[in-house]
Formats: sequence, C-alpha cells, structure tokens
Amino acid sequence: MHWSAPCSLRATECTASARPINYLSTMRSMFGSSPYILQVTFNDSSCSIFRSAYAVPATGNCEGSSNESTEFYIVATLDVDGETSIQYFNDSRCSADSYVWTDYTRASMLSSHSCDGNKFQWYSSAEDLSASGSASAASDSTSDSSNGSI
Repeated sequence: MHWSAPCSLRATECTASARPINYLSTMRSMFGSSPYILQVTFNDSSCSIFRSAYAVPATGNCEGSSNESTEFYIVATLDVDGETSIQYFNDSRCSADSYVWTDYTRASMLSSHSCDGNKFQWYSSAEDLSASGSASAASDSTSDSSNGSI
C-alpha cells in the first residue's frame, strides 16, 4: 500500500504538502485490525519538520509498495518483542539477489516514538492492541532505522 499526495484512503503515504491533521488516525483506519508499521520521515534530525508518513502491512510476506519516488517490493515484520523491520527488494519475489536495504527499529524506539538517526519515527499496530482496545494516544510524529533511508 502506498499513500501519495493528496492523502486519501487509497494510499499509504502522506507528504508534507498534503498532510492531514491526524495522519495516525487516518492510517490506523486504513489498516483496521491488520498488522502494520508506520514510518514517519522528517526533514530535520530533531523530527520537528514533517516530510512524509509511510505505512506498510506487517505480514512478513512480499508485498508491492512504493515510497515518495521509487517502487519497491517489501517484506515488513513486527516481531513479538516489539522490533520492526522493512526489507526492500527490486523484484516481486523478494529474492535475496534483489535485496536493496532494511529499515528497522528497536522496541524501545517504537514505544517511545523517539527520533532516530535517520530522521524517522515509528508506530505500529501493536500499540493499538496494547492501548486497552482503543487507538493509542500517540501524537502525530515517529523511530530507529539503520541501513539506509527512504
């Protein structure tokens, strides 16, 4: 899934020029009870200048996806320990020889929504489940990624 400007319920990426008032709520509504990872990108290292929000299904399966300018195939996982990863590939089989990079975050960064070194903040469907049956009260921001950035 991919959300492109302007944000709509058919997309999974919101950009600065089309940022809805509450992109977290919008993306959570889009995924419903399905597992997802939400990676929010900022233009600055303190994560105060919003750039885009990118949500992917966390199924562990090879899925078609795209970010702001490039189409990829991804395998996104949300581990039971709270760590997340999004692996990017160039082919529809997500084969090892088409591997491009991985973005990931530790559980502590995911739960705190801290700004990581790649200007990301992270959210996931796991928060929704742990928030006593209601959506998490996290604010509109997200982060810990390592190997590359979007």
